[in-house]
Amino acid sequence: QPGFGNRIFHPEVWHTPGVKSPVRVRDAVLRPDRVVLVGLVMIALQLAFRGWALAGSWFYFDDLAFMSQALRNEDVTVFGSGQQTRSFCYVSDLVDGILRLLDSSVNEPVNIGNPREMTMLEFADAIIKATKSKSKIVFKPLPQDDPKQRKPDITLARTRLGWEPKIPLREGLVRTIAYFKSIDMAKFRAP
Repeated sequence: QPGFGNRIFHPEVWHTPGVKSPVRVRDAVLRPDRVVLVGLVMIALQLAFRGWALAGSWFYFDDLAFMSQALRNEDVTVFGSGQQTRSFCYVSDLVDGILRLLDSSVNEPVNIGNPREMTMLEFADAIIKATKSKSKIVFKPLPQDDPKQRKPDITLARTRLGWEPKIPLREGLVRTIAYFKSIDMAKFRAP
């Protein structure tokens, strides 16, 4: 299990120590990443990878808060000042990285993610622009244990797997928005 909370080193490698918190307030937010991490690592015959903040049409609509709010023309909620950073990886890039790992002789943990880091405020703004939404950004208090920075070190993926993400954020947003606009979002909710 990766460390919790803010990291001591940036960008992060698999074994990056962090401020540990066994009881995370943010567990529900991290559910898709945890499912990918736990489920696929087990399937991958004990090989370990770390999936980072993911985006794509395979999410439940409400898991993508900025996206769902913007598509509904609701206020987009940014926590804290929005200056905390994240790195987003489109799901097809993640799958490609996992397949390369499975087809390799690498037997150590590998970060599979996008090292392009951006603030949450930049991400919210990018989604509002991409959706052509009338949404406004509203700020709420920062949740406890919210990491200030998240950026994977993908050196091992690049050097040992010949992998790096290919789908730029804008293209990933366009694909995801098109998917969600093509379905009846009222019927597409998390269980």
